[in-house]
Amino acid sequence: MVVSSIDNVQLPVTNWLEERKGWSKLSSVVEVTRTRYINGKESTEAAYYISSLPIDLPQIARVIRSHWAIENSSHWVLDVTFKEDDSRIRRGDAPENMATFRIFAMNLARISPIKDSIKGKLKQAAWSDEAREQLLFG
Repeated sequence: MVVSSIDNVQLPVTNWLEERKGWSKLSSVVEVTRTRYINGKESTEAAYYISSLPIDLPQIARVIRSHWAIENSSHWVLDVTFKEDDSRIRRGDAPENMATFRIFAMNLARISPIKDSIKGKLKQAAWSDEAREQLLFG
């Protein structure tokens, strides 16, 4: 069983933060502390965000959860469909370049009119010139 709790703290950015000058619309700093209990074992992590949003904890909590919902769904597709976590590409710019290609392919598959899963669309594009053309050009 997984039980989670989240505590948020949002501070306004004023003269106390010297580095604010490099951020034109910076208005708050947020600390999110997440505590998870999995099978009786507790783990806690803190994450920090900078934001252009005014002080409004319910709004910032919704925005952060929304961001992570998108991030988690994209990561899941990249890991399951593209096996990104298993990649052995390590030299130079190659990891970043391949990540860009994977994200590009994932987004093309998402907006493609082909009726299938992302993995299925990519397989069809690999097997068929027509499917590949439809995936690339709509």
